[in-house]
Amino acid sequence: MQQAKLYLAEALLYLMEQHSLSEISIKELVQKAGVSRMTYYRYFSSKESILRFYMTYILQKYQEQVTLSKEQPMQSYSHILESLKFFAKYQHFAKALQKANMDSLLLQELNQYIQTQPSFQNSVPLCSYPYYFYAGALYNIYMQWVAENCSTQPEEIARIINKISKNTLLDFQWEEK
Repeated sequence: MQQAKLYLAEALLYLMEQHSLSEISIKELVQKAGVSRMTYYRYFSSKESILRFYMTYILQKYQEQVTLSKEQPMQSYSHILESLKFFAKYQHFAKALQKANMDSLLLQELNQYIQTQPSFQNSVPLCSYPYYFYAGALYNIYMQWVAENCSTQPEEIARIINKISKNTLLDFQWEEK
């Protein structure tokens, strides 16, 4: 089951390198994936749903990797570097989403990830805004890095993000007036 879904996702990404999402037929997609049309319809309702599945798949892999690493704040240099190295492997996916005008899916998922972090969950109501600010910054930096084919070393990007995060509102403490 999972393998057939991955075949479809990989085939779709490959085809998206040559065509727009709307130009790719289901017939062409299933042929490239090596699965039946019935398999496609068993698991997906649209090509966009394949992209959403693949985004979830990537994030599950990321969560497994992060879970295995020692506890560290999400804005720490080591966490940022680990994240950049992981997501650099999926830059083709980010480019495909951007080409299909679906790159906001990355930001939505990043926002959801931020919401699962203990520091977010322990914040008082209005203190969640700095986390969304941080998520938006990470998204924009990542998309720019991808647009530049990840040509800057991830260590340098991590240093930049870490320095910015130290000077942002992440350390903001909400005080009742």
